[in-house]
Amino acid sequence: MSVGKNIGSLEGHVAIVTGAAQGQGLGIAREMAARGARVLVTDIEDELGRAAAESIGANARFCHLNTADRKDWEAAVRMAEETFGGPVSVLSSSAGVFSTEPVEELTEEQYLRVIRINQIGPLLGMQAVLPGMKRRGGGSIVNTSSLGNTYPVEGSSAYCASKAALTVMTRVAAKELAKYNIRVNSIAPGAIDNTNMFSGVPEEARQAYLQRIPLGRFGLPEDIAKLVCFLASDEAAWITGSEFAIDGGMTSTQ
Repeated sequence: MSVGKNIGSLEGHVAIVTGAAQGQGLGIAREMAARGARVLVTDIEDELGRAAAESIGANARFCHLNTADRKDWEAAVRMAEETFGGPVSVLSSSAGVFSTEPVEELTEEQYLRVIRINQIGPLLGMQAVLPGMKRRGGGSIVNTSSLGNTYPVEGSSAYCASKAALTVMTRVAAKELAKYNIRVNSIAPGAIDNTNMFSGVPEEARQAYLQRIPLGRFGLPEDIAKLVCFLASDEAAWITGSEFAIDGGMTSTQ
């Protein structure tokens, strides 16, 4: 259930959510629209993205966006402003890819693909929305990092490196953009069910992971969405340069 209009409201905001055709991104876009934001749903999966926007309703539109392409970002921002009649004031960079290649076998091409999507994509996104946020007098950017930036696992060197870089880049951006009243934070999700990234995990591994979560369940896209919407709202007006673990308490046991 979404919160009431006056608590965490996003009325009057124009938002772009990446990777929003499904999973965490869709959950974020859906929750933002429920709180009053007008949301541009973006993804490289056009059919799923259009269906996602239609399922959200009148406050959502779809735009194809390859986050590693600067021209795609420029087109997305232009569409958001023309469609919703105002500058983008909220950006949620949720799109990302995972990698399973060990260091010994990881190719340069594989590594750079992950970096382009997971790190350069959010950078291009921040650069694309900055002019509008400056005109508006402020905004909120929420980047999706990972627990892997602190608790790496074997076979994920490219992924963990990209997320660690994103976390630090977020903190630097927060310092640089504070003078424009633009807040920049990141979230570090744990295991989130009903997402592509977690759907292929074998049941035995799922159960072993579950035993490490004090709250006794996997996260859901709605859990992530509520945190992102809080950070996007005026309720978080004095929060910037921070990263928030959202993992059911798992990291508290590390």
